[in-house]
Amino acid sequence: MNTISFYPFRCHICHERIKYKEFVYLDSLNTLIHQNCYHSETNMLEIKDGGMFKIIKRKYDFLKK
Repeated sequence: MNTISFYPFRCHICHERIKYKEFVYLDSLNTLIHQNCYHSETNMLEIKDGGMFKIIKRKYDFLKK
């Protein structure tokens, strides 16, 4: 059986749960946004990191369970 890993994190734009292997941005307020939801003309906060969620999650202590 193939399972999909979900975490209790949701995209700030679409409000969908962020999957372990999705690509996200982390902004200056530590908000997670799917990379495909982000639009530079409407999102004015500085992006401080980006990449696959599982990598971002490992880098920042506040995202760990």
